[in-house]
Formats: sequence, structure tokens, C-alpha cells
Amino acid sequence: MVRLKRQDEELPFFVKVISTLYYIGAVLSFFYAVMALIAGAFISAFGTVITIIAAVALTGLGILNIFIGRGLRARKNWARITAIVLAVISVLSGFVNVFKGQWIAIVTIMIGGIIAGYLLFSTEAKKTFTS
Repeated sequence: MVRLKRQDEELPFFVKVISTLYYIGAVLSFFYAVMALIAGAFISAFGTVITIIAAVALTGLGILNIFIGRGLRARKNWARITAIVLAVISVLSGFVNVFKGQWIAIVTIMIGGIIAGYLLFSTEAKKTFTS
């Protein structure tokens, strides 16, 4: 029986899903960055500065999401830790938004909680990201 190397083993389904979500987040971040720049063209000079800052921040977030998505697929533990931190931040911001009356943020809490919980507590995930 041939023993597969760790890189050759099948990546767990939920790790693939989570990394795909980060790729989708990157695409959305880039889209919103372009929309911010377009909106800035129709606003006063001060508004343009703010939209440029927002576009740069969204582009940076998109790049980070790409690195996390690639890192998760490459079984990098730094990507797992970064994804956990971002998921926890997402959950916390979701609670803030729920208290502001934005009930749709419950979806954010659920998705962030599932991502953080899986990457943090699942033995399958821990085994995938250990060297």
C-alpha cells in the first residue's frame, strides 16, 4: 500500500468551501473598490478622497482574501489562523449590527461562527493544517 504525502491527500470539503468563500470575498472586494471609485467621480473633492481611501482599503482586503484562499488550499497554518481571526471579527461586528437593528447580520454571525468553529475545533481541520 502506497502512503500518500500530505499534499497529495484530498483536501477536506469544508476547507475547500471556506477557501472558495474567501475567493468570492476577494471578487466582491474588488467590485466594491471599483464602485467606490466610480461613485467618487460624482462627489465633491472631499468625497473623492474618502472614496479613494475606501477603494484602496477594499483592494487590500481583496488581496488578503486571495492570499487566505490560496493559503487554505495549500494547507498553510497562517491562513487558518488568519481566517479564524477574520471570522471572529465578522461575528463580533455581526453582533454590533444586530444590536443596531440590522437583523440580516444574523447570517454574518452564523457564517463567521461556522468558519471559526470548524477551523478552530475540528480535528479534521487541525490535522489538515499540521505539518
